[in-house]
Amino acid sequence: MEKAGGKRVLIVDQQGPGRRALVDAIAGAGGLVVCAEVETADETLEFLAGRQVDLVVMDMGIEGVDGVHLTRRIQGLCPDVAIVAVSGEDEPACVKRAFRAGANGYVLRSEAPDAIAAAIGKVLAGGTYVSVRLATRIVETLASNRPDSVRNDKRTGLPETAS
Repeated sequence: MEKAGGKRVLIVDQQGPGRRALVDAIAGAGGLVVCAEVETADETLEFLAGRQVDLVVMDMGIEGVDGVHLTRRIQGLCPDVAIVAVSGEDEPACVKRAFRAGANGYVLRSEAPDAIAAAIGKVLAGGTYVSVRLATRIVETLASNRPDSVRNDKRTGLPETAS
């Protein structure tokens, strides 16, 4: 499966069809090489211990282990490895936990391959990525949690200041 050249990507996903979709998205991104596909946390850590990897694209729902815990373990073992979390969970709290653990990107499993490719490109360029649908939910959650004393001026749309 390894080829010369390109950024090296490890795929962590126990679902055959889900993993195939990730491989296809990575193949479409260009300049990337899938160096391995693994199914468990133990296989992930074993593979990373002996090899150079630039990016881990990881299903956060790995059976038998919390994806956030595995993200922390990967960051502890390989602090320079970027991580894109792939999940079916669209709750802002799940996204927050993944980023706090060390993920650089968070993509919903239900999104099109081009969204996964966009996340990978952004993360490998040193940025962070959150799915558009998730970003909208996060902003809505933040807006609903603002203090009652902060209100928007109906005329300008800007926050009013308390007098």
